[in-house]
Amino acid sequence: MQNKPKMTDAVRYFDAPQLDRDLEARLQAEFEAKRTASRFLAEGPNGNRPTLADIPTVAPIRVPVSEVSDITSQILRKNADACGTAIAQGLRPYNFEVRKGDPTVSTPFEKAPHLKETEACRIKIVNPDGSHGLIVVKVTNFNKGHAVVTPSGLRYDGVKPELMTKNERPACRVLGFHADENGKILSVDPALTNKGVAWTTGSVKEIVDKVARSAINAQKQQAVTAKKDSRPMPTPSGRFSTQPADRKPSSGMKF
Repeated sequence: MQNKPKMTDAVRYFDAPQLDRDLEARLQAEFEAKRTASRFLAEGPNGNRPTLADIPTVAPIRVPVSEVSDITSQILRKNADACGTAIAQGLRPYNFEVRKGDPTVSTPFEKAPHLKETEACRIKIVNPDGSHGLIVVKVTNFNKGHAVVTPSGLRYDGVKPELMTKNERPACRVLGFHADENGKILSVDPALTNKGVAWTTGSVKEIVDKVARSAINAQKQQAVTAKKDSRPMPTPSGRFSTQPADRKPSSGMKF
C-alpha cells in the first residue's frame, strides 16, 4: 500500500457561512455602539444604542472532518464524471475507446481530508510500433505540487493546502502506462510522463486536442513507415530486395 505523505499542520474546518453571519452581526453592533452623541440624545438614555457588552462575539463553529470528507468526495466524483464524459465525447470522432475510470475517491494526505483524488477515465491507445498503451486521467480538487508517477499510483510533492478551502482549484493529472490488448496495466510508460511527473492541466479541451493530435501523428508515421518499407532495397549484388528493412519503433505520445 502506498505511503501517504504527511503534512506539518492539520487543517481545521469551520462553518464559513455562519462565520460570515456572525461577523456581520458584530460589525453592525459595533456601528450602532459608535453612533454620534446626537443620536443618543435624541433617543434618550433608554434608547436602543447597544453597549460594548451587548456586542456579540464571533465563535467559530467547527465542522466534523468526516462531513468535510464526504462532501468533497461527492463533489469530486461529480466533477470527474463530467470530465470523463466530455473527454469521451471529444475523442469520439477519432474512434478512441474511452472507459469510465475507477470511481474510488482517495485522500492523498492524512491531515488534509478535503484534498481528494479520483479517476475520470481511461483511454486505450495503440502506439506507432503496434504496442498497446493506456492513458489515465485523474482528477484532483487541488492543482498545487507535482504528481509523481509510481507503479502504485501518484505521489504528490510540494502540495500546501490553501487556508481557505474555497481557494483550491481542480486539476486533471494525465499519465500513461504500457498495457495489454484488454487495457490491463503492465508498467509505467516513461514516454507518457513529463520526466516522471504526470501532466497537469485544468482544461479538458487541451487533453482532447493533445490525444487526438497524437493519434493523427501516429497514423501519419505509420503511413510513412509502410510506404518506405514497401520500396525495394538495394542489395550488395546490385539487385533490389522486397523485404522490409528493420526500423526502430517510433515513440508514442509525450506529455
